[in-house]
Amino acid sequence: MDQTVRGDGSAPACFICGGQQFERLLSVRIPRDPDREHWIERCQSCDAVRSRPLLSDEELGALYTTQYYGPPKRRSVTLIEKLRVMAMRNRARMLTRIARAHLPASSGRPRVLDIGCGRGNLLVGLNQEGWDCWGLERPEFVDPSATAYKLLLSPQEVEALEDGSFDLVVMWHSLEHMSDPAATVALATRLLKPGGLLTIAVPNFDSTQRRWFGRHWFAMSVPVHRQHLSRRPLERLLTPHYDVLRFSTMALEQGTFIFAHSVVNALTDSHEPNPLYERLSLRQPGSAGMLSLVLQGVALLAALPVGFVESLVSGWLDRGTVLTLVAQKRRES
Repeated sequence: MDQTVRGDGSAPACFICGGQQFERLLSVRIPRDPDREHWIERCQSCDAVRSRPLLSDEELGALYTTQYYGPPKRRSVTLIEKLRVMAMRNRARMLTRIARAHLPASSGRPRVLDIGCGRGNLLVGLNQEGWDCWGLERPEFVDPSATAYKLLLSPQEVEALEDGSFDLVVMWHSLEHMSDPAATVALATRLLKPGGLLTIAVPNFDSTQRRWFGRHWFAMSVPVHRQHLSRRPLERLLTPHYDVLRFSTMALEQGTFIFAHSVVNALTDSHEPNPLYERLSLRQPGSAGMLSLVLQGVALLAALPVGFVESLVSGWLDRGTVLTLVAQKRRES
């Protein structure tokens, strides 16, 4: 059967190549939106993958309730939250080491913008490393009491920023949420100094886990993930203005976590976060009974060591679950 979907004028063209022909890869049932069909499609020209229908910012706003990040200042139960904060501090140290290796020495504090900063844990870590920190996020997600970084909450505030005013721009698991990733990268390009660094981390659609779990892959997250990115489309997006310095899909912590929850998704036939994750992340607990949650917990714990090994092997083969790259803006751009 021909699975080609041709542009009809109502759907936007591919954000990378402008193509209008897409191959439908799989359909996804969304319990929160039961009256509408959702699917994932791949551009036949450049392999960029996106969710359809492409929800508007207003439609996504209805899904991006405060439950998306859990209660204020906490996203998960205490132990998981502490591990999450620790991981973000480690990433802040890693980004600082990379920046010191590639940015020229400066007498002042280097300046960083985190696009989609969430609760700001990464920025808190970067502030401790000596950065002047700025964060861009939807107002309902931020911690209004934060003092380690400056918050940008409106398009007008972003437009007011001077060109070439940042040494580092970070998109840590945010680019996949954007309706137009090319416009987001263009914003970063405008704001970065010549020679500045852009760091991007996204779920890797070309990963072994995605191929294994299909529609049950935990990192799919349709429809809030509007884009499903991999190396080739990302590099094509960056080529006009950047040189890619580092590329990796080795992410043991995230890969192990995503693998284990993908197993639970498959066992519960979930396309969205499974009931156990909803409970652990302090969202609405849903209708799952205690016995079901216990069984899901057992499956999760059993899957963790397998997920660790899978993440180690697939990361070594460049088929890991999370794609991370660091690119440097060309000085003539």
